[in-house]
Amino acid sequence: MGIGRDHSINISGRALDATELDTIRAAALEPRRRGIGAESLQDTRRRGLVDVALCSVVLEAGLRCTQAAALKWGDLGKDANGGPAIRVGTGSSGAGDLIRISTRALDDLKAIAPKGPAPDPRIFAISARQTGDRIRRAARAVGLESKIAGEAILREPLAAATRTTEQIARTRASRWQAFSAWCDARGFEKLPARAETVAVYLREGSRSASLGWVVANTHAIASAHREAGKENPCATDLVEATVRGIRRFSSRITPTTLDPDMVEAIRATALEPRRRGRGWESKRDAGQRGLIDIALCSVLYSTALTMEEIVALHWGDVETLGEGNVRLTVRGKADPVGGSVVCELTREAARDLEAIRGNAGPEDSVIGISQGAAYRRVSKAARAAGL
Repeated sequence: MGIGRDHSINISGRALDATELDTIRAAALEPRRRGIGAESLQDTRRRGLVDVALCSVVLEAGLRCTQAAALKWGDLGKDANGGPAIRVGTGSSGAGDLIRISTRALDDLKAIAPKGPAPDPRIFAISARQTGDRIRRAARAVGLESKIAGEAILREPLAAATRTTEQIARTRASRWQAFSAWCDARGFEKLPARAETVAVYLREGSRSASLGWVVANTHAIASAHREAGKENPCATDLVEATVRGIRRFSSRITPTTLDPDMVEAIRATALEPRRRGRGWESKRDAGQRGLIDIALCSVLYSTALTMEEIVALHWGDVETLGEGNVRLTVRGKADPVGGSVVCELTREAARDLEAIRGNAGPEDSVIGISQGAAYRRVSKAARAAGL
């Protein structure tokens, strides 16, 4: 993608909301391709922390890339109210402009501060062009590049910048309150929260919300723990792996993508033969494939299970209760209090599941395909139904 000569300074976070900003920040910490391989975890963390700090001062605080590139460690300070601020010595706003920054932005800058005497007094030690390129790449990874580019930047006064950071703080506080209420309702400890608790919360929320919601709530929970001086559960391998998994499948069909009419449309069309290579499926093959597609979509819609949990089910986990009702036992599901999770199917889903049982034994897989194949099957079933 070509970048114009003055494009590097033409970036603004003014059109972003707090969730979108958090999504870009999270994307900055993802591994990048380097040559024919990928960054090492150490290189990813080193580069990612710098990119996150760049996003904080350019997109959140509203600095130009030229101003961000010129910042020095000595420019960090406090405003008249004692809050964190940064002094911009050059640029269109005039010399000595004091810009209020959020506590999170200050933490991001501290995360890349040198341990000893700084070899370079500048904070980032890169050009304005490189600053723009690095922020733009993180935004591009989550489809938000158009929201940060192409705007003529006008320096906002300190009061406007302060309102932006205060809005972000209020949004984060409301997300923490929602998490706290969720924990209280289930009897889970919220401060400090266990990594398993956070993982369950994010996975449950991801079924009815966007990837941005997951990222924003991860930051809110982490921020609350840092401010309380508690160990951050979001920095654990379990929560980081949970967020990566949600991000990986965020663009694919989820239970919330389906509604009753969609499921009925899939039931009506899934058994029809489809093109296979240069020919068509036989009626027998279409029937076998279609019944699995129907069961998969039906269980996906009628339960709060993830695709990963559905494809991991074995027939020994399926219990018939009578009167057409079926109960599933999901073993190994992340549960803060340990043990298995049990959920009951609707009669329609139970009927669809029973249609593919055949002579399967307790140790046989219910769906019999991989997680990736299951996502593809649901997508194809939806397309075949005209959805």
